[in-house]
Amino acid sequence: MSKGVRSRRTVRNAETMAYVVVTLAAAAAVTILAGCQKVEPLAVAGKAASSASVTTSSSSASSQPTSEASTSSPPPPTSTRPPTQPSTRPPAPPVKAKRIFWQNLKPGMCVRNPSNASVLYITVVDCSATHDAEVTLRALLTGTRKWPGDDAVDAAAEARCNAAFASYVGVPFEQSRLETDFYTTDRTGWSAGDRRLICLVYDPDNTSLTRSLRGSHL
Repeated sequence: MSKGVRSRRTVRNAETMAYVVVTLAAAAAVTILAGCQKVEPLAVAGKAASSASVTTSSSSASSQPTSEASTSSPPPPTSTRPPTQPSTRPPAPPVKAKRIFWQNLKPGMCVRNPSNASVLYITVVDCSATHDAEVTLRALLTGTRKWPGDDAVDAAAEARCNAAFASYVGVPFEQSRLETDFYTTDRTGWSAGDRRLICLVYDPDNTSLTRSLRGSHL
């Protein structure tokens, strides 16, 4: 039985008040003068009353805004822009994903890393959707029937993946900022004759990719 994935990577403001004070003595004097004389006191009294009336009215006018002042403010601006219409653009279609047995992966497939190394099926998505790596090579390792050990298998896999890197990405592995990874079988699968190798490329600076790295020259 082969292992699923064997991989290296994981207010208050101040107020003002106005007061108009009319003394009782002045009021009494006006009353006496009005009683002693016929016309002139009345004129004086009327003038005084008129003056008092004007003063009071002036005070009232100064303490209260006039209707002209209140109507002199410009009206609020009116927008001529038509009301925003709701978008009629259809929602983006859901990402199409499929699960493929890891040994059946092919170059050009974009994959999402499995949650653990025992998963036998890998999620494949369109390369324009969020993914973690891209398949660059599907090959077979060579060797004896006896398990050579993890280090030997990893070294052989790395050499094959790095050799295939340039033809897929467009630049030699040593000159690229991208990295390689791979899926291989385990001891049990190797003893049963399984030598499958799946090479991957990924961007260490970008956890999630949304494009193909084929011919990217990165």
